[in-house]
Amino acid sequence: MYKNILCATDISPRSIIAIKSAFSLTEYFSAKLYILNSQLNLNSPEERLMSRISVKKRMDENKALAENIKSRISEIVDDLDVTTHYEFLLREGTPEKVILSMANELHVDLIVMGTNGADQVSDYFLGTTASNVIKSANCPVLVIPTLK
Repeated sequence: MYKNILCATDISPRSIIAIKSAFSLTEYFSAKLYILNSQLNLNSPEERLMSRISVKKRMDENKALAENIKSRISEIVDDLDVTTHYEFLLREGTPEKVILSMANELHVDLIVMGTNGADQVSDYFLGTTASNVIKSANCPVLVIPTLK
């Protein structure tokens, strides 16, 4: 039923259950799994103009951040003791936009994500990011609640 599954994660401890669920679904459906993390744009044109930090230093910082996130994902996957292959993706931008864009680009059949909590009553049960993705996604979205 599902051929391409996208698991969106902020790599927080509470997101591990969503990653675990994504691996289970990937194995069950013999699907391809993409694990996606998004970071806000650290190199906006306005920031470059105002920054006293060199472009090379900023690029080195971004590379170090990417390696740190990739390493953390590997640790989480190793702790889950799964053998399913996955592809890790790191993109810049707001979580909702990145998730929706990558889901379309990769022809994803299912998005799996956790919840973060919320600031407004309307987002109380899902969280703002999950709520926005559900409203705009072109495929089913499985939201895994955070266990307390």
